[in-house]
Amino acid sequence: PAQNSALQRPLLVPLLSLAPGYRLMAAVPAFFLAMLFFLDQNITVRTVNSPANKLQPRPTYNLDLFVLALLTGCTSVCGLPWMCAATVESINHIRSMTDYADTRAAVGASSGAAATLSGARGAAWRARFDEVDADGSGALSADEIVAMLRRPDEGGRALPSDEAARQATDILRKYDLSGDGQLQLDEFGLWCEAKAAPEATPADGQPVEA
Repeated sequence: PAQNSALQRPLLVPLLSLAPGYRLMAAVPAFFLAMLFFLDQNITVRTVNSPANKLQPRPTYNLDLFVLALLTGCTSVCGLPWMCAATVESINHIRSMTDYADTRAAVGASSGAAATLSGARGAAWRARFDEVDADGSGALSADEIVAMLRRPDEGGRALPSDEAARQATDILRKYDLSGDGQLQLDEFGLWCEAKAAPEATPADGQPVEA
C-alpha cells in the first residue's frame, strides 16, 4: 500500500493482516471501551445540560453521540488517537460562558416575601400556588406558569401561547433565585408581591412600569 508522507506508514491500518484469533480477542476490550465512551459522553452531556445551566437545546442535540461514533470509527481504521467527551473541560467551558449576577438584594427580598406568605394575603397566594402546581411537585415549571398565565380573565380573554411563554420566561429569569428552572413557593410569593405592588408614578404624574 502507498505510504503516507506525514505518518511514514499507510494511512489505513491493515486490520486483515492480523490473525483471526487475535481479532476476536481484541473485540473483548473493544466492547468495554465502547461502553466507556458511551457512559463518558452521556455523563458529560447530562452534566452540561443540567437545568441549572438554562441551556436551550438545538435540533442537533441528539447528534453528538452519532458524530462521536463516526469519528471513533474513522480514527480506528486510520490508527489515530480516539476522541471522547472531555467532562472537566466541558464544565469549565460552561462556567466561563456563564453570566453571574449579584442576587444578594433579591435574596433579601425573597426572605421578605416568604415572611409575607404567613399573612392573610400570603395564604391566598399559597392556595393559588397549590392550584397552579398541577403535578404537586412543590415547584412551578415553565409549562405550569404558562398554563396559569393563559387562564381566561373575567372577560373571557386569554393570552396567546407565544406571549404567555415569553412572560413565563421573563418571570423565571427575574424570580428564579435558586436557578433550578422552576418557581418555588417563596419565589412565587416574591412575584405576587411585585405584581400586587402599586405602580410607581413619576413627577409628571404619568404611571410607569415598576
